[in-house]
Amino acid sequence: MLVPGIIGLLIAATMDKTSALALWLTFAFGALALVVPAWMNIYVPLRDKRKSSLEARDDVLEPLKFDPPDMTASLKWLLPRWSRSSVHGSRNTYKKLDAWLHSSTPIMIIDGGPLVGKTRMAIEWADSLGPEWETGWLRNDKTAEALKRIRAYGKNTVIVVDGVPPHFSELVHDLSQHKSLPQIRVLLTVRNAQGLRIENQYAAAAIEEVKPLHLGPAGDSGDRERWFEDLCTHYADRLSVPVPPKHPEFIRKLGAVPIGVLHAAALVAARTGAVPFRNRSIQELMYELWKTEVDSWRNAPGTGRDGVGDAQIERLEHAVITLSLLVPVDLQMAVELLGKIPTLSGTDTGTRKDIAAWAVRMYPATGEDQPGVVEFSPRIIVVAAFLHIAGNDRTFREALLGSLTNENAHAVLARLVEASPLLPAAAALATDIIGRDYQRLTAALALGLSAASSNSALDRELARCTSTADLNEDQTIKLHGRTLEGPFPMTQVALEELLVKQLRLQANKNAGKYEPDVAAALNDLVAGLAHLGGRDADALRAAEESVTTYRQLAADNPVLYEPELASALGNLANCIAVAGGRTADALSTGQESAALYWGLAADNPETYEPGLALALHNLANRLAEAGGRNADALDAAQQSLAIYQRLAGDNPETYEPGLALALNNLANRLAQAGGRNAEALDAAQQSLAIYRRLAGDNPVKYEPRLARALYNLAGRLAHGGGRDADALEAAEKSVIIYRQLAADNAALYEPEFAEALSMLAGRLVKGGGRVAEALKAAGESVTIFRRLAAAKPALYEPELAKALNNMVGQLGTAGGAHGAETLGAAKESVTIYRRLAAADPLLCEPGLAKALGNLASRLAQTGGRASEALKTAGESVTIFRRLAAANPTLYEPDLAAALNTLASQFAQARMDENALIASKELIQIYERLAQQDSRFKAPLNRVQRMISEWSQMP
Repeated sequence: MLVPGIIGLLIAATMDKTSALALWLTFAFGALALVVPAWMNIYVPLRDKRKSSLEARDDVLEPLKFDPPDMTASLKWLLPRWSRSSVHGSRNTYKKLDAWLHSSTPIMIIDGGPLVGKTRMAIEWADSLGPEWETGWLRNDKTAEALKRIRAYGKNTVIVVDGVPPHFSELVHDLSQHKSLPQIRVLLTVRNAQGLRIENQYAAAAIEEVKPLHLGPAGDSGDRERWFEDLCTHYADRLSVPVPPKHPEFIRKLGAVPIGVLHAAALVAARTGAVPFRNRSIQELMYELWKTEVDSWRNAPGTGRDGVGDAQIERLEHAVITLSLLVPVDLQMAVELLGKIPTLSGTDTGTRKDIAAWAVRMYPATGEDQPGVVEFSPRIIVVAAFLHIAGNDRTFREALLGSLTNENAHAVLARLVEASPLLPAAAALATDIIGRDYQRLTAALALGLSAASSNSALDRELARCTSTADLNEDQTIKLHGRTLEGPFPMTQVALEELLVKQLRLQANKNAGKYEPDVAAALNDLVAGLAHLGGRDADALRAAEESVTTYRQLAADNPVLYEPELASALGNLANCIAVAGGRTADALSTGQESAALYWGLAADNPETYEPGLALALHNLANRLAEAGGRNADALDAAQQSLAIYQRLAGDNPETYEPGLALALNNLANRLAQAGGRNAEALDAAQQSLAIYRRLAGDNPVKYEPRLARALYNLAGRLAHGGGRDADALEAAEKSVIIYRQLAADNAALYEPEFAEALSMLAGRLVKGGGRVAEALKAAGESVTIFRRLAAAKPALYEPELAKALNNMVGQLGTAGGAHGAETLGAAKESVTIYRRLAAADPLLCEPGLAKALGNLASRLAQTGGRASEALKTAGESVTIFRRLAAANPTLYEPDLAAALNTLASQFAQARMDENALIASKELIQIYERLAQQDSRFKAPLNRVQRMISEWSQMP
């Protein structure tokens, strides 16, 4: 600051004071001498303040990525913050995150099960943002002061948070109050946002309006093969080893797994030099990584004592597993826990202390969310190691699990539950820890809700524990309330069955007092069993008992119990329909339910119109199943929709699911009515739009309905003309969802999965000419329905006949290569339909007529069977003539197709006069149809040209 003043003095002393230059320089440097000190007085505090605010910001946020790990810690390559691999299947998620960034919503959630790539996705997206955004990973122990420090730093910031840290509600509260610049966004990754809402009331309030982005296994088999090759190259490059050879069959056998499993398999391949050929399970892959990590300890410094032989390696393995699972809070507790392990119990305290200290150095736990002193990452690997070792060493397993405190038990349960969606054996082991203990069962349920949106293995084990747990009635009711919206239908049913049992005991002790409670519990059980699948007989028995009890109660007190009776009757009608073989009973019961609701809603519409809307929806289905009642079914569906539209207009959050259900049903009933394809398509599209939104918020609850909506839309598009590609896309999406649903709950979703496969087969041919894939899908559908029909012929033989008939159509397209298979499937379909139509002609004759038409075509392609083909085609025409006479709108298109087949058979048999007669009748029908639907103009012109050609022949 003194320099300008000194220079000014030198100028004054050495230059002519009267010269203009001297005067100007003297003035300039004199001014600088005054300005610079003032400027420095401003700049230095600003610089110091800026530095201080940056340091304060960095104290709450750390870099999204760490420097690459050294070669001895190569498992860290799997962790998102060390990884440098590209993110696969990210395009749609990135688009949604970009849109969120420029919205007014401060919080976004990415959720998904283990290893789906949610943290990697969040980090890579945030890291890709431009310079106008600062990014960082929230330090969990700094949550409370995070927003204040970031605001003081003054730059737009995206905060990435993994899980719900301590003081999260304070962060969200501060964020909701922050309305000015800089813009601050929080990107949260959790296992299950819905479970988080159920289990954490503070988090639920904070994220109430947030619609999460759900991640799951992405891509088709081709995508996964390509991604796996990329990852093999990536990990080989990081480890400086040759790229392992390609073996795509390995990935095909793995199936639709989370992207993290492909990372693990690629790292195994890079470390071992070969892609595993065997059909390895995910548990085996993770244990392979554990073994390579253990091998690295032999050369690592500070591994305990003088040498690292096999015995010492086993001790180290057991130590890391024990400390990672039991989560001791300090070194002293760690040493005590190691003393309980057989391989270490005979060692002195100093040795155990050395080993514990080594484990802490190798795998230190960091952050408030890691209460222990050791944290092995990825955690699923250490769980896989424990499952493998415990399976072969019962002594070690019993020592680790045999004397758990509740605190230790909670820690182990957390690790096992977290891994159980991918490692079913972990769920089975959790059962041993829970036993009959209510507190541990409650903890496991809470952990499960937060850990995954779907977990059939854990659900099965929790249901088993529930059945044997020592619960009182209050505890049963409390646990049941927590399962209603969660991903545990088997546990829910187990609790409902236990509650029925407990209430029956009360009713036996106090006659006349508990019967309403028993009836209500039975009605709840029916609904739970309906969502479980595979227990139709149990559901029917419970529904019948509930209705019987409510009839008695309503007879004495109709005002109080008629509404309950109406609900129970609706459930009973559905159960009868699912059981099969009693269509008339299902219809009459559904009609009684709707009649009761009509009376109730007339007196009190606000209370009972929702029940009436659902009863009419169910009645429409029962009428459609009865055969010959399509007009009545359509009328009931329209009435149901009208009520739901009014209800959803006033309260969309509550009644939009019902509206979507009613729209989907209306689309089916319009299609059955015939001639109303455009209306059916519009209703199906509206239903799908709602279900997409609902499934985005709650996939566990609404993905099954989304899959059904996609299936129905594919059917409507297929009959809409010119929309084959769109129909194929909808059918493929439906199959993808149903395949995963059926994998988790085959009893409930395999029938719908098989239907979707059959639909897909037809669309693959029509929409893409992909005959080989169509044959595979059709064959898979027939295989499933054949198995289902063997167990429940009344329910699934019609579906088997339909699937066989669809398969005949696909095989026929494939040509003569499948002639024998085609003919066999066609004959089997006709045989089943004949038997069904004899018992129920109204319902099954249309299917028989179609199957006869396909059989006729196959017989015609087989040499020497022309007369048989003519007879079969004629029978098809005869049935469709009768059906079209009663309902021309619905069946004239089918009659036209049957006449077309018959005319072709006559022509091939050189019976030109008969062919001409059939073709002229066909023209009359096509002319009527073409006046209503332009799609029939092309076939009309074709038949007219054919007749013209015949007339010119000698």
